[in-house]
Amino acid sequence: MTTSTSVRDPALVRAALMFLLTVAAAVSVANLYYAQPLAAAIAESLNISPGAIGSALMATQAGYALGMITLAPLGDGRERRRVIVVTLLVSVPALLLLASARTVPMLVVSSLFVGMTSSVPQMILPYAVNMVPVQERGRVVGTIMSGLLTGILLSRAASGALGAILDWRLVFVLAAGLMLVLAVVLHLALPTQTPTAALGWVETMRSLGPVWTSRASRCSGRCCRFSSTTSATAAAQQAPLASLASSASSSRRSLRGLPPVNGPRASTSSRWP
Repeated sequence: MTTSTSVRDPALVRAALMFLLTVAAAVSVANLYYAQPLAAAIAESLNISPGAIGSALMATQAGYALGMITLAPLGDGRERRRVIVVTLLVSVPALLLLASARTVPMLVVSSLFVGMTSSVPQMILPYAVNMVPVQERGRVVGTIMSGLLTGILLSRAASGALGAILDWRLVFVLAAGLMLVLAVVLHLALPTQTPTAALGWVETMRSLGPVWTSRASRCSGRCCRFSSTTSATAAAQQAPLASLASSASSSRRSLRGLPPVNGPRASTSSRWP
């Protein structure tokens, strides 16, 4: 009875789910950086220059930004667990497409889709925040973000180590399998989160307009306040210098009227009789 009660303790269950979400954030964001240590091997396999492979892999970061704008807000109007799981499932064919890339355009397109589906941590974060009381949300945000940063740091080391012993294509095949397992685990372990208002994709994108407008006005106001503060600080710092320069100039003018003191060129009128 005691064991059953401890297993069902809400605090323990919540802690276990937070650990799972942190691992999910780390593993999903790692897809963005697997290709970086493998760039030389990919360039050699596709017979292209290292500069061209660098430009092609930039599509991963562009897709990540696009995913944060177009996919991450979907959780505000749809059931969050489903959005997370579906995005992870879509990342599987994207990674397999990247693993099978034979041309530069195919590499760019697949990298773009991999980047878009790597926006899962931005979906996990509001899901995790809504699971805890208000006073614990700061700690939860820090925990999820630490998992995200850990995934960024470890992904390069992992792909570099695997790329040294395996073909670079197998690295993305393994990543696709990992995303499939993660999607199944999250679907089975996470509770559902029903949104307060059911919104379609178009309505969700339209609702972002006032958010961007208010953020832009806030940033503009902060920049204006920063500019005025900087100008006032610079003027306050320059005022003593201007006063010092003015007093030095007046001192020089007053000294010009005095007779010269002992020196090789002192006038005879200034000497003792």
